[in-house]
Amino acid sequence: MLKLNYNAKFVQLLHQKTKQNETLNTNIKYFFSVIIFTILFSCTKDRTNNCSISPTYSDDLVPIFNSYCISCHQGNNISGGVLLDNWSSVEQHINKIISEIEIQTMPPYGMPTPTDSERDSIIIILNCWLENKQ
Repeated sequence: MLKLNYNAKFVQLLHQKTKQNETLNTNIKYFFSVIIFTILFSCTKDRTNNCSISPTYSDDLVPIFNSYCISCHQGNNISGGVLLDNWSSVEQHINKIISEIEIQTMPPYGMPTPTDSERDSIIIILNCWLENKQ
């Protein structure tokens, strides 16, 4: 009888611990879900920035591309299948261009690279051009 009571108490205690662990796991999952959700949405950038500038392709984008992109993305040298030496090609690839600059995969390692503040300015210029397309 004593052994049966001991087993019953052990099973009851194990069941309580399992319920506590399930509650703890649910709370942990909820906590991390909130953290991930917050990080994802706090890190997204407003792509339009309510543009106070109206960049043009020839005056603003061409100098940027000449400084950082054209050596790999012009004429017969079309790296990654992206040509950046004409307006229509830039228009076709502008979202990819902005994304690559934002995540700093372009320009690639070993090539001339803008500073962080220059990169931020370039992203604003490109987003505003995308909005206005002049």
